[in-house]
Amino acid sequence: MLHLELLFSTKTISQHPKAARNVFLLYCQILIIACGFTSVSSLMLSQNNNQLHGITLKMQVEELVEKYGWEELGQKIKIKSFQSSPSVNSSLTFLRKTPWAREKVEGLYIWTFFKRDGTRK
Repeated sequence: MLHLELLFSTKTISQHPKAARNVFLLYCQILIIACGFTSVSSLMLSQNNNQLHGITLKMQVEELVEKYGWEELGQKIKIKSFQSSPSVNSSLTFLRKTPWAREKVEGLYIWTFFKRDGTRK
């Protein structure tokens, strides 16, 4: 693979800005394809179809706690950070390290706050 530091030296960019831009765009396309998307437009479509796009995990936890409270949330999703001395920060720490728990929180959030057609309730 091309070494980007060599390609993007200050001298190269100042002397050949269009070439540097093209190399950068090519590199971005390679990264997008390596992540499993077929094109930039498929990456954009995947984000447009993602109901949680723009909604942080912290926002999800805070809204779920506001809706259900810690006790009921701990009953719906059985994880210790919701049941024993619950706090947003401890829950976020656990959820960021534990994909299965995060998926449960995201699923409950979508089920609670979104209609079947994907629009917000």
